[in-house]
Amino acid sequence: FRKNLSNITLRFCVGDALSIAHTLHQLRMTGADRAGWYRNQYCVQPLILNGPDYAAKKAPVDFDVIDTSNLCDYVGPLCLFAATSRLLRSQPTSILYAEVHLKRGRTYQEIIEDMLCGDVPTMSSFLGLFPLEFCTNTSSTSYLSEILYDVLAEVRQPGAASTIKTSDQIYLRTSWKRPPGSAPGGLQKMVFGPRELALVLHAVYK
Repeated sequence: FRKNLSNITLRFCVGDALSIAHTLHQLRMTGADRAGWYRNQYCVQPLILNGPDYAAKKAPVDFDVIDTSNLCDYVGPLCLFAATSRLLRSQPTSILYAEVHLKRGRTYQEIIEDMLCGDVPTMSSFLGLFPLEFCTNTSSTSYLSEILYDVLAEVRQPGAASTIKTSDQIYLRTSWKRPPGSAPGGLQKMVFGPRELALVLHAVYK
């Protein structure tokens, strides 16, 4: 890391993640350094991208890789994806990572459907993102070690009347990419009938 410091730039912003994402999108589309968002929900200080790199238009406003950690658990997957999807470049190699903590015993399809609040292909088209593991039925991440740890942790202490149990939650990291066939310059437009669109959005609302 130290050998490559000349090629690395770290920028910090203290504020709400959704406010930052929407403000970056506003800067990208209009060049304005603010979008009418506050730094967070507990103050009235506006979020302004007034750092030297942004003032000089040197800082990036779209990205090849976006890692949202487990913000899904705090702001909700739909809110997070709607804010960050527009910042992901329309390239085959571009990827967005999201993490969730959930209860065991659920299928991957159930998890993704809950994250998107509806039909996966339809909602993925709305957001301009599709879950890579869901579409390919493969994953590069193994959760076997976490499962084995919980099994080994359930040991009865000598002379104890109870068993030490671990949490019934599991950590899941998901990968999201642009839909296949997306144009490098942007996403393709969709056309919906009003009744069909109303049914989809009402299901999301519920």
